[in-house]
Amino acid sequence: MRFIDLEDICNHFKGAVIPHTPEDFVVVEPFRHNLSNDDLNAGITAFRNFLYVLYDRLAADKGRFDIKTSKKEGSVYQRYPVMNDIAVILFTLGIHGRLETEPRMMLTVDGQDLLKTLPMQKYQTVQKMKGKRKLELFNYLSDMGFYFEGVDFSKNIDLENAGTFNITYENDDYLVVGLKLLAEAQANTKTKFYRYTAAIMRCDFQPLAYTQPKAPTVDIIQYVNTQPPEIREWLIDLDKLLTAGGCKVTGEVRNFECDGRFIYTSRKGKKIICKIDMEVGCSYVNPNINHLENSVNIMAELPDSMSDNMKSGKTCGICAENDPNFVHCNHGGPFKFTINDEYYERCRFYGFRFALNDAKEREVLRRWIELELAG
Repeated sequence: MRFIDLEDICNHFKGAVIPHTPEDFVVVEPFRHNLSNDDLNAGITAFRNFLYVLYDRLAADKGRFDIKTSKKEGSVYQRYPVMNDIAVILFTLGIHGRLETEPRMMLTVDGQDLLKTLPMQKYQTVQKMKGKRKLELFNYLSDMGFYFEGVDFSKNIDLENAGTFNITYENDDYLVVGLKLLAEAQANTKTKFYRYTAAIMRCDFQPLAYTQPKAPTVDIIQYVNTQPPEIREWLIDLDKLLTAGGCKVTGEVRNFECDGRFIYTSRKGKKIICKIDMEVGCSYVNPNINHLENSVNIMAELPDSMSDNMKSGKTCGICAENDPNFVHCNHGGPFKFTINDEYYERCRFYGFRFALNDAKEREVLRRWIELELAG
């Protein structure tokens, strides 16, 4: 797999932004701030537009930001902490800022409030950032049109002694409305990973419709914009096949990195048909294996690349591979299959995971899923 850089990450996040607000969407109290529906929608739209500009700008400036190295490689996003750091700053400004509409749209902030740790900020806070990083990113936001009125952040970010200052945005007065709303939306979700960064960085306004926190919902048709055109169209077509076949789809954001997972479950048999993971640089499908026990199954159609994947994939460490005497697995039992008259056992905990880069493999995967749907 090719090296993934900050530009790839920005393109992934940009594709994950919810592209429009439904006309019938209603923001509930206490998130309305005495604003009209038009004002609220203008704020959300302004913030969405800002995110698009931010991701384009970060992608163009990818050589400017540090790459974090360690003995343990970690995720691609951990190597580029600027993504999380900007999200934390935006959230902190939005959640602690008091929205003012007169004489103009602005957020009024007490510098000491920005050093407070909220429950959803257990691991990521502005207070934990080094002074050099805070200075770098506040100045970066200034270059993009943020104006911090009443405080001098040109040489040092001293939030403890900053006092009260105002935040405006020169390119769109409503941006601060959107920033306030999206920070509140992020705080009004149950899923812990989503509460750290993903909601605000996707412009996910949906939690603003609920007075109490709920688990976020993720729409695969919106999320496919993270993928190249040929994979995007294949996934849209697969979604139509599965939903028309009676499947319920459950979507989630899996981690800090805004990766999406979508699980399709048969409403009739209550069995998982497949899982789809959309990650930066690649997408994967985990098809279920119920139909492999049938006389008509996918095994004879598999290209060598896929059968090799099945034979050499991970086991759970408890399961024994290629052991016909194996009878137990703490993760739910092994599943069994035969390729070219050779017998294999694999742990159901891992299953099979196929990348979607190859057109021929995508064709076979669709056939596999059709057979799973057929029961």
